[in-house]
Amino acid sequence: SQFPKQLVFTLQAQSTSPISSVRIAYRAGGDPVISVAKVNVPPASHVDTSYAIDLSQEYYPPGVAIQYQWQIEDLSGAREVTSWATLNVTDPRFQWQQRTLGEVTLHWYQGDEGFADSVLLAAVRALDNARAAARSQGSGPINIYFYANQQDFRSAMGSNVDQWVGGQTFPLYRLIVLLAPGNDLADAQRSVAHEMTHIAIDSTSEDVFGPLPTWLDEGMAVIAEGALEPAFQQALDSAVQSHSLMSIQSISGNFPESTDSATLAYAESASLVGYFVQSYGQAKLATLIAAFRQGDTADEAFRQAIGMSQLAFQQQWEASLQGTSSPSTSAAPSTPNNAQPSLVSVLLTPITFVVSVLEAVARLVQATKG
Repeated sequence: SQFPKQLVFTLQAQSTSPISSVRIAYRAGGDPVISVAKVNVPPASHVDTSYAIDLSQEYYPPGVAIQYQWQIEDLSGAREVTSWATLNVTDPRFQWQQRTLGEVTLHWYQGDEGFADSVLLAAVRALDNARAAARSQGSGPINIYFYANQQDFRSAMGSNVDQWVGGQTFPLYRLIVLLAPGNDLADAQRSVAHEMTHIAIDSTSEDVFGPLPTWLDEGMAVIAEGALEPAFQQALDSAVQSHSLMSIQSISGNFPESTDSATLAYAESASLVGYFVQSYGQAKLATLIAAFRQGDTADEAFRQAIGMSQLAFQQQWEASLQGTSSPSTSAAPSTPNNAQPSLVSVLLTPITFVVSVLEAVARLVQATKG
């Protein structure tokens, strides 16, 4: 592993007849897709060659295990396929420490053991509670990598990652990579709560679910962090005042590239999820999530959950932010003096909220199966 530049696989082979074909097959983590690449070699009875994966073109994060095998043929038609071997992608630039609790392993290089223990315990508790509530079983270990500063973190991420990103979850690999300075425990715990929510929501081992829209996935993750960050609240307030809120449809896929727009996208996502729960309750949110997971369109999912289209819900939400009521959606409950309760008061606690929703989704999915 020559991370973050490349991964190098080497081969030495010999045969009584000139070797004419060399290929390497590989797959990452739990990915069922196998890639096969041809390695150009001149026919010879002895071959000493290599194959490199350019991580700037084909990115794999630290912590991923690459399984690979060689496929070799000679001019006589003889063929040899090696057993699967494993290359663990590591970042050799730092002196990593690691600590494991349950299925979660934390890798870090800045901060004392107390810092690591506190973050690791918070991560494991959140994951275990969500898994128990959702009645799901673990499907393998989870690795978390903490990078201590912006420069280190940026150098470890793929070239296509937006500049505003401070962490990324790879559900297929059950892997989290985070920017987490060792002297800021509170921020590290918030970040871990956010990303662990993605692991709980997006990592599935028993069912093939449809993807959730980004606003719904990220909205739950932001709420799991706790109180909304001031920058998010300011972005939301400013957009409300200037009538420049983004549509739900526009934040259902990739978030914007610019920092300001991405901040607003996260703020809107948390606001949308919070307003949905305030207006219709956690059970209806579970219905919405289950509908998306079953492959319903946005309008189908919203109609199944609350009997209206996505656009109608958006108009209702926007009206609530402006402190007015929407005449076409009067069924939604209101609060005295148009004052909305805080997310924390409505959702009890962030982890209680996530656990409750996942439990309800599990019941709905189980009922659908039956």
